[in-house]
Amino acid sequence: MISDIYFRLLLDIINNDPAITEKPLSYKELSLTGDDVATKYFTYLVQFIYSHNPNSNMGFSFGQNVVALNLCDFFRMITTAQTVEECLDATVKIYHVLGLRPYPVVNKGPKTSSLAIAFPYEDRSEAYTRRFTCEVFFAYGLDLFQKSISMDVKPIRILLDYPRPKYADQYQDLFQCEIVYDAPIAMIEFPTSMLSASLPDHNKPLHNIYMAKAFETWSENKRQQSFRYRAITHLMSQSPYNFSSANLAAAMNISTRGLQKRLAAEGCSYSQVCKLARRELTKICLFQKKMDFEETAKILGFQTQVSFRKFFKEQFGGNPKAYVLSQSTQLETA
Repeated sequence: MISDIYFRLLLDIINNDPAITEKPLSYKELSLTGDDVATKYFTYLVQFIYSHNPNSNMGFSFGQNVVALNLCDFFRMITTAQTVEECLDATVKIYHVLGLRPYPVVNKGPKTSSLAIAFPYEDRSEAYTRRFTCEVFFAYGLDLFQKSISMDVKPIRILLDYPRPKYADQYQDLFQCEIVYDAPIAMIEFPTSMLSASLPDHNKPLHNIYMAKAFETWSENKRQQSFRYRAITHLMSQSPYNFSSANLAAAMNISTRGLQKRLAAEGCSYSQVCKLARRELTKICLFQKKMDFEETAKILGFQTQVSFRKFFKEQFGGNPKAYVLSQSTQLETA
């Protein structure tokens, strides 16, 4: 499901980086197996670049070059949307079809809207993974906004959940807005008025065709994705949230016992995938949707405030209200 051009872009980055003197192995030399070989090889190339040059800014290089209409059906789908809002909504609906690790979440407010990037598929994602993903998403998003509205358009603010990189001046040069590092969530904020902007390449019939094709392809190939991945995707995308194994089993057309067996076969349990999804949704509720502590606990299905506080301390290492207050103060004063 990953276009060959993605690999060519990464290989070009490797060839043009003087800090990288070795050549990556081919997927055959790596003896990759399974239905998701393309995803595994893409991940390998990203890890290869950062392992040889931890300060690589390849996320920008990648994000600024995946803008051509002829890249793949996914980019044709989002660029043929009618408006920026339709484009973002389609991205959220379709992104899991690619089997990639980040999970985008859009929140629309009266004056300010945002796109957050969650990482629910791993216990703890590496900082370079988050950095690469944010650079790709936000550089591409800025290009989309500027081509749709005006080259003078800039985001309101960008939050990044990783340390300030050595080439942070490139962030400022590109985005020209407030940038907060070591934030509790990765998120780009922009005026809600941008959502109604019409995309220059919009084509409603083609957009609908690509959307239908994406879901058709996923329906045919979704079993190539791990069952764990599909389970977490459902937990992240359900509305309203319902964290029960019976609900997840029904949504995946399987018995509750079958659900536990399928997850166990991949070395995990319902409790583990539930924790991963809830961890990321906690950050989204508190820092993107600006819900209070009590509302967040309720919407995520915790029976008591005590159980939510215990979960929060396990996941984030501190008293929840103190943590939220300190993070909110940091964001307000940044």
